[in-house]
Amino acid sequence: MKLELAGIIEKPGSSVSFDYTMDCSDLEVNFVFPFPHPMRVCGEVRNDAGILTLECDITGEMEFDCFRCAEHTVRDYFLPVDATVVTEVANPDDLETSDLLVTDADGSAELDGFLRDTMVLESDMLFLCRDDCKGICPTCGKNLNLGPCGCRPEGDHRLDSLRELLEKKRTEEAGD
Repeated sequence: MKLELAGIIEKPGSSVSFDYTMDCSDLEVNFVFPFPHPMRVCGEVRNDAGILTLECDITGEMEFDCFRCAEHTVRDYFLPVDATVVTEVANPDDLETSDLLVTDADGSAELDGFLRDTMVLESDMLFLCRDDCKGICPTCGKNLNLGPCGCRPEGDHRLDSLRELLEKKRTEEAGD
């Protein structure tokens, strides 16, 4: 969405409101496409004493397979976005400027690209069905969120030599 901001740049106290849906179905986050449905974007750009500020909320649903247990998960998504609107940035690729929305020479600003970048930067590194997801058993593959699987827990393989030594000592003591 292109925001026309030329009309409020020189008028402190003025604002431009917006409310629309944004397609994010092609937005890849950590090798996942979690936004198959359009997201609602609602907010405004205000001129506060000559400084343009953007405030908006992105809402919708996200869908993904949990990184630990592989359960398909549908979750509500909410991201508040606050940014300063500027006419130019010295280094646009610098992450330090990721919260700055840059206007074109004609005073307009492309909002979708900025919001999509913000969604990626604010996303979790791992998509989990819940914070305390127990994952799956590495032996039988059962979802451990549904209960224990009954497999004997594997020991730490780095301690195999110590286990062998202890077993050898027990065998020698039993033989005495």
